[in-house]
Amino acid sequence: MNKLQFILIGLFLAVSLGSFAQAKGNVSIYEPDQVKRLIEKHIAVNESLDGIPGYRIQIFSDSGSDSKGNAMNAKAKFRKRYSDINAYIVFDSPNYKVEIGNFIHKLEAQRILHQIKDDYPGAYVVSEPEMEIPDL
Repeated sequence: MNKLQFILIGLFLAVSLGSFAQAKGNVSIYEPDQVKRLIEKHIAVNESLDGIPGYRIQIFSDSGSDSKGNAMNAKAKFRKRYSDINAYIVFDSPNYKVEIGNFIHKLEAQRILHQIKDDYPGAYVVSEPEMEIPDL
């Protein structure tokens, strides 16, 4: 390729790229009323929630006389051994349950379940519709 062809190709590319440059202006977005109402409803539902969906591990469940006391003992025993994991007593009539952790991903819960399985062989992962937002 000679010098003249090289210069002509460069000039052609410069002119071509310049023609693709965006013009300055304003952009207007029109959204139908149905979309606005749907977004407002989504925001209202999210504001009414006390937490986020996630997972916990159920380590205990009991019903009958003194089931609440048994749940409190199970929670205290767990917290003594695993002080770095939150534990909660959940009443789901007629059962008192002890659930642990606040996991965003099921895989996180399964990892902890594997760690405690020797101490709690009957434990299993449960879905939690509104759990506390975990510390990141």
